[in-house]
Amino acid sequence: MWLAIAAYAVFATLYARERRAEIAVERVDIEVAQNRAMTIATPDSVRRWLAEGGFAVLGSPIDNVDTRAIERFLESYDGIRDVRVRTDLSGNLTIKVEQRRPLFRVETAAGQRFWVTRERWILPDGRGFPHGDTMVVRGEVPVGFDPAVSVDYASLLRQNFDYFLQEFTALDGERKQLTAERSALRDELRAAERSGPKRFWGRLKREGFERRKAERIDALRSELRNADVGIENNASKWTSTLENEIFSQQTLDFIPKLANFVEFVVDSEFWASRVTAVGVVAGELYLVPRTGGRTIVFGELDGTEYDKMHKLEAFWRSGEMEKYRTIDVKYKDQIVCRVN
Repeated sequence: MWLAIAAYAVFATLYARERRAEIAVERVDIEVAQNRAMTIATPDSVRRWLAEGGFAVLGSPIDNVDTRAIERFLESYDGIRDVRVRTDLSGNLTIKVEQRRPLFRVETAAGQRFWVTRERWILPDGRGFPHGDTMVVRGEVPVGFDPAVSVDYASLLRQNFDYFLQEFTALDGERKQLTAERSALRDELRAAERSGPKRFWGRLKREGFERRKAERIDALRSELRNADVGIENNASKWTSTLENEIFSQQTLDFIPKLANFVEFVVDSEFWASRVTAVGVVAGELYLVPRTGGRTIVFGELDGTEYDKMHKLEAFWRSGEMEKYRTIDVKYKDQIVCRVN
């Protein structure tokens, strides 16, 4: 019985292969997962991209269709998160496209415009995302990257780490070399200071020795001073590079923290309908409610933001918030309110 099943499986496989070699693509179905926040790709735009990429699949044997190449090609477009391509024995080629999900739009005080997606991708503005239903963050948003280039934010963090690792590795190699050269110069200087005239045919050659010795010692001391300057410069480079690394990391860390906070707001049943925008001034956040003309001074993203939001929600639900124009929650365990 098992032998018969195995034989049938082999026969079915061979038959399917023969059938696939004979079947041509007669129909291309393109499915693009859509929602009100995404309009980057449509079935028509996907067809146009395929034509521009030279993928003329209609009429081709389905065995000759490189589905993985089509997937990689479409995934190279801005805003495309995932693509799945398959063929069947009916001559159908099905392409399923999933788009990236915009989380918020950034408008910096310096005039930069870009999107941050839920997948933590940076996308330049003007890629088809509608502006109406998406959170916007405005103001002094620190940007340590080129917002005109689409990029995975995780790769930015890796690139930043790799860059400074390379810098510190080079500086460490330079320090070791300078230290070794300085040590060799000190040994040579000690030897020169202890040196005496050499004997020639049993007699000391004193003529000109003291002058040559003094000149050699002066030269070695000058080289030693230069070596000390080199080591000091290396230490200064270490300090400067470390300061740059700390500043760069703090700058790059702001967007992920901001993304986590905005995601909390837009996914909250309570806050999603009440906060329309976030302002950033000198590292502090300001929440802009949808109604009421109020300002909420929120403070820094220091790890206490979720506790603040829960306290602010309770205060909002109490009805007391209606009395005030400015609500300040940047201080721990305090809500400071002003009438005007």
